[in-house]
Amino acid sequence: MPPFYALIHDKALNYGPYGVSAGYLSFLFSICLLNKIDPYLLVLGAISTISDTMDLKGYNKEIVRLALSLINKNKYPQIFKLTQKTYIDEKVLGMEVIPCINAVGRMDEGYESFKLVHYFALDNPALENAAKLALSTNLNRKNLTKTAANNFSIDPNSKCICFLSPLKEGLSGLLASRFISTYSLPTAVFASSYLNKNIYVGSLRSKDGFDIISFFNSLGDLPIKKGGHAHAGGISIKKEDYETFKLKFEEYSLSHPLKEEREEEIEISL
Repeated sequence: MPPFYALIHDKALNYGPYGVSAGYLSFLFSICLLNKIDPYLLVLGAISTISDTMDLKGYNKEIVRLALSLINKNKYPQIFKLTQKTYIDEKVLGMEVIPCINAVGRMDEGYESFKLVHYFALDNPALENAAKLALSTNLNRKNLTKTAANNFSIDPNSKCICFLSPLKEGLSGLLASRFISTYSLPTAVFASSYLNKNIYVGSLRSKDGFDIISFFNSLGDLPIKKGGHAHAGGISIKKEDYETFKLKFEEYSLSHPLKEEREEEIEISL
């Protein structure tokens, strides 16, 4: 780890049994800075919680519940301009709003990915144009990922999904999320790094039963970089190590099958 002045991390803080997103931690930090709870910053923390696929249990579930009530009460235009729905629940956030927010960063590379940094400012005069950019970029993203998914075939006896995508590395996580949602199998999608074609950058998705961080830790010195949490992670490896990674991923999937899960909706009090 490089030198740092201060480290704000849920593990370092022993915050609790469930991992939290950086946006959630930023919201907590804002309480200390402002000496108050800002409802809009709470909403942003909840959006980050869903976007980073954190376990919606305990305090994660509570911040999302509170945010949904605030969103539907205050009708924040930054949220409602990204969907045609007039009522927002966690599915609308996860399936419609958040993909639009993420799309620009997924489709563009380098400095261009920061186009929407100011989108969530409450006094943003360019909000309408920024929303149009997010919607159009997300539509392009959906078409690309849909085509890639339709061109992919899976062995019905497979215990996992691991493949090299021809799309930009920023779309790997979206493809991985799509595949695990469709097939309920541990998924790893790789793409060539736009900075170095000899490096493969991968996005992993899983569910209870397959802990991505534990899997990463089992790889020894294979990863160049790695990070994430139990159900979502990112990794960089050398191009020549891809087949070795794939074999280890298949072996780990065989010994760590996914558990069946029960879907719960979050109740909203307005």
